Amino acid sequence: MSAAPPRVLRRLLTWVLPSGPVRDGLLGDLAELYADRARRSPSRADLWYGRQVLSAVAHYALRRPRDRGPRSNGAGMMEGWRRDFRHGVRMLRRRPVFT
Repeated sequence: MSAAPPRVLRRLLTWVLPSGPVRDGLLGDLAELYADRARRSPSRADLWYGRQVLSAVAHYALRRPRDRGPRSNGAGMMEGWRRDFRHGVRMLRRRPVFT
């Protein structure tokens, strides 16, 4: 019987990774590496898998673009430009020589 990674960590990794061939390939590779390590030392394999999950969370979840809600159709970009323009005008009034 081959060892399987901890169920909770595998679910977390499935939730964090973007769906598609990248997730499927990474989950499969990590499961194979986990099984190989678990034959030697199950507790160390659990720790190793946990580190891999934390690394994936740091890479994918923390860098995931935030949902902008109903304004994600481009209206948010216009608001950003307006904010930048107003900031530029304020800086021009405060320090005209520097600007």
